[in-house]
Amino acid sequence: MEITTLELLSVVTWLIGVVLLAVRMPTSIAIGIVSARILVSYSYFAGWWGKQWTLLDDLNYLNTGEKYLNSGFSTIELLWNQDARQKLQDIVGSEHYVYNGLNAGCIEAFGHNYYATVFINIIIGFVGGELYSQLLERVGFAQKWHSAARICRECHLHYFTWTAMLNLKETLVETCILAMLNCGMALISKRQALSIAMGVLSAILLASLRSYVPAIIASALAIHILSTLSFRWKFLCVTASLFATPYAFKLASMAGIYLQPAQILNGSVQFMLTPRPWGIVDEYSFLVLAATQQWLLIPLAFVGSAVAWKHCDRRWRVILYAAVLFIAFYGAVEELRGPRHRVQFTSLYSFLEFNGLICLISLYRKGSLSALHIDERILRERRRYYPYSHRLNNESQLPVVAFHRY
Repeated sequence: MEITTLELLSVVTWLIGVVLLAVRMPTSIAIGIVSARILVSYSYFAGWWGKQWTLLDDLNYLNTGEKYLNSGFSTIELLWNQDARQKLQDIVGSEHYVYNGLNAGCIEAFGHNYYATVFINIIIGFVGGELYSQLLERVGFAQKWHSAARICRECHLHYFTWTAMLNLKETLVETCILAMLNCGMALISKRQALSIAMGVLSAILLASLRSYVPAIIASALAIHILSTLSFRWKFLCVTASLFATPYAFKLASMAGIYLQPAQILNGSVQFMLTPRPWGIVDEYSFLVLAATQQWLLIPLAFVGSAVAWKHCDRRWRVILYAAVLFIAFYGAVEELRGPRHRVQFTSLYSFLEFNGLICLISLYRKGSLSALHIDERILRERRRYYPYSHRLNNESQLPVVAFHRY
């Protein structure tokens, strides 16, 4: 019996997903999570659901990719041929053509099948999950909770639903965001030259997908540096901001047309609560469960944010800064308040929800957050991370507390 393209992509994606997830969690759980995601996508595209959901953007990505291939260029030529890049840019009508190129590559490899890019996005999402786990390590999150936090991220219904059915670039954007945050935190803690190169590459790729996102991530890292680290790092941060001034002015001139600063508060609430589970239009009816989960877990995100700010390792705050900046930005731009943009920082948001969950569990079991304590290993990490910590009068003044045991 001949294997169809859909079946081939399902099997390959399943294998890659299991390999990537099994590194961070028990193999049986990894198999269960990946199997559920692949089953949803396979059954949906096999027509078992009897209904299809598409948006204008996803079809546009596919069609522009096909037009590019019909112009006589191949996808691989985009890497070195300026004429090929210019042709795709002309077809797209924008400098944000990388994802259209990805669609062209999927058409070239697997034919004109909408689901091909969706399965590639699922693989990209699994890679993003690995970057998420690495970010938790870099910010000092307790090792024993890594697997549970990763499971929470992979099973988050908002992320699960969007990536399983629709051909949208938000999955790639989120993966690049996690890569840029990883590189920033690695550069701060280890001063690796490779981190600079990978961070710049991630920023360039992000700029070709969503031009404003690198500025948001860079702002989160800058706030973290200015609020916690030594004068040397603050000086480097200010110096780097001078080099970024032209880019900032360009973004400001573009954003000035769309930004509505007076609407940040109301817009942020609308952004986080859209759509309402009881008022979803047919076009977004696939989001009923995801929207319900979003409404139910918002209190956990608030609890997790408060604890991350007051009680935990200050490195955690970079995640909080990034999430708040994303919410504020999308709240200030009315055109971008749709739920699809939340996919870009679902990993960051799910971390805050998970943090709130384990805090409530601790309060229920212990009656307090007394399980938050410091041991010698944590103190050694603090001294290495905060270069001037030895100047404090005693260890209790160190600005870091970590979840070490529940």
